[in-house]
Amino acid sequence: ACGANVAYDQFPSQNQLFYPSAKGDSMWYDPVFRVETIDGRNVWCKRHYRVRNEKVPGTFRFSVLDNGVTSDEFWTIVDVAEDLSWIVFHYAGAA
Repeated sequence: ACGANVAYDQFPSQNQLFYPSAKGDSMWYDPVFRVETIDGRNVWCKRHYRVRNEKVPGTFRFSVLDNGVTSDEFWTIVDVAEDLSWIVFHYAGAA
């Protein structure tokens, strides 16, 4: 994935995984990303977001507990390939 976001773009290696919930009424989003620590070590981190559909088609609410703080993000689909090989999201939110 790539983006133009000062938070997400700090991580040089990322993997984004989206998959449906068991009930099929929502999704999960599991990003895995590499962080370079202050002392130069590389550490792989992951998060487990719940993704809920909003009322307007193509809009979603992402939430995650991140280091003790709940993050609430609003995502919108901007564009997507017909074969679903790529997707562009816009998001806004804060912890």
